Amino acid sequence: MTSDSPSGPIASLASVPVDLVDVGGIAELLGVNRRTAWRYIDRDDFPAPAFEVSRKRLWRRRDVERWAKRTLPFPSDPRKGA
Repeated sequence: MTSDSPSGPIASLASVPVDLVDVGGIAELLGVNRRTAWRYIDRDDFPAPAFEVSRKRLWRRRDVERWAKRTLPFPSDPRKGA
């Protein structure tokens, strides 16, 4: 029996829930550019990625939204929390 479905990392990403976001999705969700999103991700208080496939990291949208609600806007420079 053969299967037409992909296998390997592509199959893994294809089965990832849609409530996950990559760095571009985080930037869009928070209304910032990718560089600022990376600054947020580098902070100690930013949620850990939910999944890592190869070099691709994905976060749960709800975790990022909770972090943003609790943390943003910053009272000053966002790099100070890192």
